[in-house]
Amino acid sequence: MVISEEGQFVDSSSFDALSNIYYEQEMSYLLCLTLQRLEEEIDTPAELQDLQALFDGMSAQSFSLIGEAIKAGSTTAVVVSQVKQQMNDELSQLIRQANYPELFTQSN
Repeated sequence: MVISEEGQFVDSSSFDALSNIYYEQEMSYLLCLTLQRLEEEIDTPAELQDLQALFDGMSAQSFSLIGEAIKAGSTTAVVVSQVKQQMNDELSQLIRQANYPELFTQSN
């Protein structure tokens, strides 16, 4: 529920839908920026290998998640949903990190 200016509770489904649309548009924009940056910054095979290592790490984590889910007796639908969510979360974080690096730097 969302509280209106009058202090009344209103149905939040419209707000949720608008938030989801905004998030999807922002992620699309950030993905475009990230791909443009990759095209500009990856010049050598070594840099391309670094990118491949990053995606290999994502894949390894997904396989670990699958193994744990199988041990727990999860259904295929649950496992697929978990893997999709994990990959989406990791890719979203990578995109945000590429476009907003100041948010991810640690201060000493």
